[in-house]
This record gives sequence, structure tokens and C-alpha cells, in this order.
Amino acid sequence: MDFFGALIAIYIIYGIFKFIWSLFTDQSNQQPRSSTPYWDSTSQYDQDDSTSQEGIEALRLVNLNNGIENATLRLASSIALADGIWERKEGLTIQKWMKKQVSTFKYKNNRAEAANIFNTEFKKAISDAKKGIISIQTECQKFVNCSPGVKEENDLINLCLDVMTADGDADEDENNQIQLIASLIGFSSAKLKKLIAKKTIKLEPTKINTSASNVDSVLGINPNWSKSKIKAHILQEFNKANALTGHSDADIRAEANQTLRWLGEARKVYF
Repeated sequence: MDFFGALIAIYIIYGIFKFIWSLFTDQSNQQPRSSTPYWDSTSQYDQDDSTSQEGIEALRLVNLNNGIENATLRLASSIALADGIWERKEGLTIQKWMKKQVSTFKYKNNRAEAANIFNTEFKKAISDAKKGIISIQTECQKFVNCSPGVKEENDLINLCLDVMTADGDADEDENNQIQLIASLIGFSSAKLKKLIAKKTIKLEPTKINTSASNVDSVLGINPNWSKSKIKAHILQEFNKANALTGHSDADIRAEANQTLRWLGEARKVYF
């Protein structure tokens, strides 16, 4: 091999070596791949969600005077004045519920604004209830239009029942309004009956209005049924309640005994 041939061979070997070396150095300088995109090294669930939370609360504040909570407030105020008498205990019951709603706001400034809105709407609701211009149908439609969940429905009915029993009495007009509200929002009649029994268990029997219409609504009796069907229904409910009077749970026993009291009144009417 002459001089030029040797030089060409050396050049070729150098080129091959340089190519291999460049491959090696490129691999070593590359960053290891990650399953997480480079622009999102922190999980989205670990990021501060205060902005979105504040936005949700701001939207809720906007709806306080025309949403679920407003409808609940106005319906409860209507119940309080269904008998034409404003009792201080009924007002305190509603205010207690209002304070609970305000406490659910995370931010102090939002809580303060919510309290102001509730107080303003409460005064307006009481004024309208005294004038008799609160429409149960309108408020229930407002409530339903907001797509309430089970919790909101339970809150509404429980508050209305608490207002009804706050003065130690279960007035027929108040009870009739609650029955109407439950019907308009699609609340279970069986569930309502249990709640009424639970809420009125501590009342004296003489403080519970046991007119025929009241008894029918509580026990789920349709006055259009035949007398034999009504009797069969009363006996069926009696057997259910009587079987629970020895239950180990005190609340269930109390509810069963209260149901038996209602059934006793039903027997006076239909037997």
C-alpha cells in the first residue's frame, strides 16, 4: 500500500470513529423520558384550587336571592305564618338554618355578603308571608327548576317541619302546606310520613292536629279509596308499626309509637 492509500484508510477509520463517538455523546446528553409532559411537572390535583373555589362561591352568592336557598327560605317563612301567628321560636329556627348555610362559605368576605343577603331576603319573606303573597306553587317551581338533589330536598322538608313544631304545636294549616310542598317537589309520601312522626314525637297528643285530612296525609290514605281499602291500609300500617314498638333502636320505637297514635285517630274516623 502506497502512502496515499494508507492516508485514505486512516481518514476512513477516523470518520467511522467520529461517527460512533457522536452517537455516544448524543445519547448521554439526552434527558430521560418522562410519562408526564415537561410543562406539567406538578399533578393538577396538587395545584391550589382556591381560584375555582372562589368562583363557585361567587356564583352561589349571585343565586342566593333567586335559587334553591331563597325558595327554601320563603317556603319556611310561609309555613311559619300559615296559622296567621308569627312565633319567635319559628323565626329562630329559620335563622339557625340561615347561619348554617352562611357557615358553608369558605371565604370570610363571602360569608359576610351571604349573611347580608340572607337577612335582607328573610325580612322580605316575612313581610310577604304576613301579606299572604308567597305562592307555594311559584316557590316550589323555582326550587325544582334549580335541579335540587336529595340533600336539598331533605333540607327543605326538614326545615319546614322544624318550623311547624317549633312552637310546640302542629297546626293543620302548616301541615297542609308541607303536604303541598312535598307533593309539588316530588318528595316521597312514605318518607314524609316518617319525618312527621319523628318530628312530632315529642309533642303532646293534644298539640297535634288530628283532623281527617291531616290523618289522611300523614298515613298516606287516599280519601277516594273505598272504605274497605282504607280499613285494610290502616290495619296493614298498624301491624308494621306495632311490630317495631319493641325495636332495640329508641328512635325507631318512638317513630312506631307516634305512628300508632296517628292510626288511633284514623280508626276513630273510619271504623
